[in-house]
Amino acid sequence: MTGRFIAILAALMVIGVTTVVHAQQTTSDSLRHDRTHDQRMITRDTLKLQQHVAVRDSLRAKVQQDQDTIAADKKLIDSLQAGIATAKKASPRDTLAINRGLATLTQLRQKRDSALNRTQRERKRLDFAERTVKRESEASSDARQDLRSDRPKSADSTHTSK
Repeated sequence: MTGRFIAILAALMVIGVTTVVHAQQTTSDSLRHDRTHDQRMITRDTLKLQQHVAVRDSLRAKVQQDQDTIAADKKLIDSLQAGIATAKKASPRDTLAINRGLATLTQLRQKRDSALNRTQRERKRLDFAERTVKRESEASSDARQDLRSDRPKSADSTHTSK
C-alpha cells in the first residue's frame, strides 16, 4: 500500500512541477511579449514625436519669416510715408507722385495687415504644436522609464555592459 502511495505521490509531484515550470515559462514568454510590445509602442511614439517636432520647427521658421516680412514692410511704409510728406511739401506739388505713393502705401498696409493676421494664426498653431511636443516628450520619457523599471536586473546588467 505504501508503495502505491509513494507512486501516486511521485506522479502528483511530477505533474505539479511540470505545471509550475510551464506556468513560469508562460509568464516569462508573456513578459517578453509585453516588453517587445512596449518597445514597439515607444518606437512608434518616438517617430510621432519627431513628426511633431518637425511641424513645430517648421511653424517656428514660418512665424520668424512672417515677422521679418512685417518688419521689412514697416520700414518700407515708413520710408514711403516720408517720401509722400516730402512730395507734399515740395513747391510745385507733384500730385501724380503723391497719388502713386498713397496707392502703394495702401497696398503695403494691406499686405502688412494680412501678414499680421497670418502670423497670429501661425503663432496659435505654434503654441499648440509646442504643447503637443511637450506632452508627447513627457509621455515618451515616462514610457521609457517604465520600460527600464520593468526590465529584470539581469537584463539591465547585460544591457549596460554592451
